[in-house]
Amino acid sequence: MAITLDASEIKRIDCALQAWRQGDAVIDGDIFMVHLADQRHPLTEATRAAAADFSDEYTTIHVPTSVRGLVVLSQTCDIVRTCVQSHFVELCELVRIKDEKQLQEIQKGRRSRYAYLPELADKHLVADLDRTVTAEKAVLAGWSRVEGCATDEERVAFAAALARKRHRFAFPNGFNTGLRKFRDNIKDKHGRDSSEGRLVDAIKEIRVQPDPGWGADVVKVFFWFLLYPDTVTDFATAFANAEKWMNRIKFESAFSLQDPAFSVVEPKDMTVEDYLTSFPLDYDDVSP
Repeated sequence: MAITLDASEIKRIDCALQAWRQGDAVIDGDIFMVHLADQRHPLTEATRAAAADFSDEYTTIHVPTSVRGLVVLSQTCDIVRTCVQSHFVELCELVRIKDEKQLQEIQKGRRSRYAYLPELADKHLVADLDRTVTAEKAVLAGWSRVEGCATDEERVAFAAALARKRHRFAFPNGFNTGLRKFRDNIKDKHGRDSSEGRLVDAIKEIRVQPDPGWGADVVKVFFWFLLYPDTVTDFATAFANAEKWMNRIKFESAFSLQDPAFSVVEPKDMTVEDYLTSFPLDYDDVSP
């Protein structure tokens, strides 16, 4: 027998949804996610365990897994839209990051797989954007809301992390190969109490500007080391350290460095044109 919602139930769900915002979470109760898998080729332990519950006639199976919590990815305007017109919200898994260094990298937006949630930082919980699921809004309306972001600034940063995950630029293989030693060096210096370590911590973004463009037969590239404002006072030392890093770049294909090859700048020193015509190196691109 089909069940339909009356007006009072629709109103109850819609009223409950008004409190929810993008970045809010649920961390209590029996929380789980479901993903699809091919039981003939199980890639996870959860799939291998679930496959025993399905007969061989099924190729694609649904696999439930317990999680610490879920965070809402849908935009706030979509969350609060009436459930009559908009049935679903998108969520992702909350995972615990015990390593303080990695948590700081996520906070600075250097790990595209994850998004930082300031109000859950004391629990070391972050959003794992690789694992997403949809749920009907009636489910969200029945959960206890936990605030993930408390201010507009925090919500903007969370939304930027979602955008960064989806809009990462796929750099050419020849370019990525030439960055191997550059990548390893930055990873090694991160978090160290040294002038190089402090410079790594002060960098908001590393952006790469191609000339004439990535599709050209020969491409000359320029690197922007874009700093957080007022984090570096000794720019001469910063330039010297960045030059040491740049000397580790060895291209063997159609790529080469411009002359000069880089600049260390604060946001006020970079033009809008240079920012828009350059491409951010994801921190995962400069980490193994």
